[in-house]
Amino acid sequence: MSENIGEVAEAIYEAATDGAEKLRYPVGHDAGPIIEARHQMDDVDFKNMIVGQMGI
Repeated sequence: MSENIGEVAEAIYEAATDGAEKLRYPVGHDAGPIIEARHQMDDVDFKNMIVGQMGI
């Protein structure tokens, strides 16, 4: 998760204006590993990983 609001704003602007059909615009240093984990796990395992990381 990015804590740099400018970085998030830039990604939102890119998503809104680039004309691409992309659904994901990774932002922040941990976005890549999280997306990679998502590709490698089923829904339940991914949800459990996120819940564990968030401490909820």
